[in-house]
Amino acid sequence: MCSYATCLNDGRAGLLEPNPTHATSWWKIASDQYYHVQSTYELGVAYYTGEGVVEDEGMAVRYFGRAAECGHVGAAYMLGDC
Repeated sequence: MCSYATCLNDGRAGLLEPNPTHATSWWKIASDQYYHVQSTYELGVAYYTGEGVVEDEGMAVRYFGRAAECGHVGAAYMLGDC
């Protein structure tokens, strides 16, 4: 799910148009239902940048914190930037 969402977000392989909104919905499913750490981090990035969702620093901190607790170093770094 995470890889598919990343492909949707970036519009990879010349087959897909970039669609950050759909990407964030897939990351949310992977994060909430399967506790996928990279998807949780990607949601944090989306909320931090406002790509695919409305920019919300509070939600970004929530998702970065959840990913950082699971050992995601990038999420821990981003927590310091929020």
